[in-house]
Amino acid sequence: MTQLEREMAPALRARLVAIRKLLAQADLHEVQTRHRIGKVVAAVRDEKGKYGAGAVDQLATALHRDASTLYRYALVAALWSEREILRA
Repeated sequence: MTQLEREMAPALRARLVAIRKLLAQADLHEVQTRHRIGKVVAAVRDEKGKYGAGAVDQLATALHRDASTLYRYALVAALWSEREILRA
């Protein structure tokens, strides 16, 4: 516990704990979501004949995201299964 936390009113500290738990859950859901996006992006990337050249770039533009971010998601999905992500 940090000095700031020790100085907090007990009721506020309880709220801090609740928020930390929610953030931890959000992080897990965010990781799962990015992994799932990565699987979709990898499929699009790997099937140029079906989706056309530059398909990932088109997705990135439409999603208001950077293409390199989508490619990183795809890399993570290729390196780890969703089950492995959940165990981490």
